[in-house]
Amino acid sequence: DLRVSGKDLIQNHLIFMLYNHCAIFSQDKWPRSIRTNGHLMLNNEKMSKSSGNFYTLAQALEAFSADGMRIGCADAGDSPEDANFAESLVNSSILKLFNFVHWCEEMEAGKDSQRTGPYHFFDQVFAAEMDQAIVATTQAYDRMLFRDALKEGFLVLQSLRDKYLVCMVGDMQVHRDLIRRFIEVQCLLLAPIAPFTTDHVWSEILKMPTTVVRSPFPKPTMASVEIARLVKSSAYVQDVASRCRTQITNRLKPKKGQSASDCVRPNSIDVIYALRYPAWQEKCTEHLLAAYDESSKTVSDSVYKALKMDASLKKYMKPANLFISQARQNVSLLGAEALKMALPFDEAQVLQDSQEYLRRAVEVDSLKLWSTADPSVPGGVEKHVDVVPGNPVFVLTNTTNQ
Repeated sequence: DLRVSGKDLIQNHLIFMLYNHCAIFSQDKWPRSIRTNGHLMLNNEKMSKSSGNFYTLAQALEAFSADGMRIGCADAGDSPEDANFAESLVNSSILKLFNFVHWCEEMEAGKDSQRTGPYHFFDQVFAAEMDQAIVATTQAYDRMLFRDALKEGFLVLQSLRDKYLVCMVGDMQVHRDLIRRFIEVQCLLLAPIAPFTTDHVWSEILKMPTTVVRSPFPKPTMASVEIARLVKSSAYVQDVASRCRTQITNRLKPKKGQSASDCVRPNSIDVIYALRYPAWQEKCTEHLLAAYDESSKTVSDSVYKALKMDASLKKYMKPANLFISQARQNVSLLGAEALKMALPFDEAQVLQDSQEYLRRAVEVDSLKLWSTADPSVPGGVEKHVDVVPGNPVFVLTNTTNQ
């Protein structure tokens, strides 16, 4: 199915191979595909015996191990451009492999104390992110993009695990079944590149009855729509935490005429979110959708004429024009997707599910959630009429000084 060779043979051997097959064999015997690669450099320099910048296979195996070498080659590059075997990356990857094996041993040893039962929000998110990594890694392998497969199937997956562990706040333990699935998925996704390490974990730590290379490649457990919903929910939670931290940092910066001692760190945050968009924005979106052209993926200028003729928008004309202008720019990037008024997840539920995590993430004593429709919302309902779904606002206070 595939002929792999060096880029220096394109103009001679590979072309004549095609000529010969076409001349001698029937079409069902012709080559199906050709893959070319560049030369291999070592630490971004040409390999040369005279300069000493080279390894024999035996030397490289002794220095980096088989899996270390395979990771270095996978990361070296997949295009016809010259690939680069980087010693620093290989050494850091060996350390990551060692830490992964040690962590797996710890998880298996402590599995009896891990949580069981239904998944909570962060469990569901981690499960969805694993499915997303499975899809991305499978696509990379199918296209023989081994650097991408290494990135999605190892580096990204490890960072997703670390994020999940950070989200386990307070006395919350990791979920036993989810951790077991993560270890299995990690071994299977990395096995084509690092078969020895992953088979050690698979056979010696997980006690599987067969070797990792004889086991089926993992498949997603969720539908793509559900994966997208949970991944976007997680991104939203991380954005809320980041914006809270930024607002606290800005609060601690002395303004003109203030000293650092005048800036007291808030210990309480009110997160105020909207259940729906303001009526005038919904009306603007109706006009945008009416003026949207599917073939060109653009909103025509006729939307401004419709805006002027809509009596219900008369007192909102200035913000409405800004809203439509921004929406047209978003449409040029995202198409009709940019005009959807509903979030792909239940914002109120996501905030409730992540409330304790957010409180600890921004390091405050109290974090309360409010809907703009709640009459007792801090500042009153009228103060928050411009809050829109997906973009909550924060009220910072220091209750000890009140």
